Amino acid sequence: MKNQLVLICMSLAYLCSCSSSKSDQGATATLEKPTATSPMTSAAVAFLDGLTPELKQKATFDFDFIQHREEWNFVPLDDRKGIRVGHLDDAQQKLAFEFLKTGLSEKGYTIAREIMDLENILVIKEKQKPGSDYRNPTKYFLSVFGTPSDTEPWGWKYEGHHLSLNYSSISGKLSVTPAFLGSNPAEVDIEHAMKGKRVLGHREDEGRTFMKNLDQDQQQKALVSQEAYPEIVTGTESYAKLEKFEGLSYRDMTEQQQAKLTDLIQLHLNIMKPEVFEEQWNKIVDRGLENLYFAWAGGLEKGQKHYYRIHGPATIIEYDNAQNNGNHAHIVWRDTEDDFGRDLLKEHHQKNKH
Repeated sequence: MKNQLVLICMSLAYLCSCSSSKSDQGATATLEKPTATSPMTSAAVAFLDGLTPELKQKATFDFDFIQHREEWNFVPLDDRKGIRVGHLDDAQQKLAFEFLKTGLSEKGYTIAREIMDLENILVIKEKQKPGSDYRNPTKYFLSVFGTPSDTEPWGWKYEGHHLSLNYSSISGKLSVTPAFLGSNPAEVDIEHAMKGKRVLGHREDEGRTFMKNLDQDQQQKALVSQEAYPEIVTGTESYAKLEKFEGLSYRDMTEQQQAKLTDLIQLHLNIMKPEVFEEQWNKIVDRGLENLYFAWAGGLEKGQKHYYRIHGPATIIEYDNAQNNGNHAHIVWRDTEDDFGRDLLKEHHQKNKH
């Protein structure tokens, strides 16, 4: 049973100082001179330096502008705050994507770009009118909160249809949740170069395999509903919560099954860079693997609507594929203690009395 990985020696020194002055809406930040040595901070500074003053004003916000920083969703909105990728020139877009890469593993970045590419599939499937902007792979938005720095609090988000990635850096420590990924279709089912593509398919397959490999009694404990839930249960609330632990307890699994469950959790975490993955995995271990639960709802066969959840102290991972006849997947990873860096901020304020 593997409870620890080899710790990758890299110091995560990140992010930011929140501006002391705000606009009337508490939105646009007055940026101080940044200090940057970490890759993420450096990429943020480079991205902002590449913007015109007008674009920078759209992209930047006070760190304390909670109404935006802690608001998230994954629907294709036109009026998001932040700077739209499609409104940047080629050089600025390159800087934006280099910035995005610093928040994700190589695999995670590939998944993010593939999710964006699926908008082109939806244009065809939904027979969008020529010139329609509803489905557009450039309709994703970047927001930076506070001044990028390696010592003070700052953060950023990248968001659009089926993507919501939220980062908060506090005293060199990084919070990476909520993290949402979606795939519509879950499997590309039209004549196209992407036909058969399953952007999140590995996460679906491994969850199903885990459930099917349980014995009958264990499956009965894990099954919380005969019908798949129509959506992720925790929704898009700023504070995620579940009323109770449901399903099959880690304690009621064999050692081999416990190892498989940790593999499944790590599969969801591996969208992040190795050093961030390691920190996040260690948090789950420290909270007690024995306190985890696995729950399933819906059918067990590929193509059937289904849902699964891994739930432990402060950790919630949900996978749902119930829309569009079981061909539309959503995944969310929440940390109920440290979403949007709340726990890290509390620690920071305790150490730095103002």
